[in-house]
Amino acid sequence: MGRLPKGTSVSRNEWDLIAETIGAIGAVIPALIVAWHWNSLPESIAIHFDGGGQVDGWGSRKELLVLPIVTGLLYFMFVVLARFPSSFNLPWTITPENAGKQYRLGRTFVLFMMLWMEAMMIWLCWTVVQVSMQRQEHMNAPVMYLFLLGLFAGIGVFFVASYQRR
Repeated sequence: MGRLPKGTSVSRNEWDLIAETIGAIGAVIPALIVAWHWNSLPESIAIHFDGGGQVDGWGSRKELLVLPIVTGLLYFMFVVLARFPSSFNLPWTITPENAGKQYRLGRTFVLFMMLWMEAMMIWLCWTVVQVSMQRQEHMNAPVMYLFLLGLFAGIGVFFVASYQRR
């Protein structure tokens, strides 16, 4: 899309700062979960679940380190992306009249998705630890489906709101 149309200002607002702060905290939580439980984890942990929440893959506990790393990378990626709304691939043509609204909405959407995905990663990390330590029999599949539904609902809400502001 290139640069913002002339005269368009998309400064960070209070929501952006709150979302980024909550996101920074959320990005650290999986690492804290893993660190806290590391010495108690068995050498073999649950690394994959089927659609019903049953474990169908086991691996080394070192593989659990992927979740905190991915969560941190997601945080970094989304925060950086949110600072450059003119780089978003938005579904509508950007004009000087709609640029401010579209870019503000796009930034809000990116930060919402960051927080939602971090919440999902925190839950997933906690679930893997609990199942691996035999404190829980399986992953609560309906919770995972709710996370996925929320992700797609967020996308749908964004498209409707964006359409209304085109």
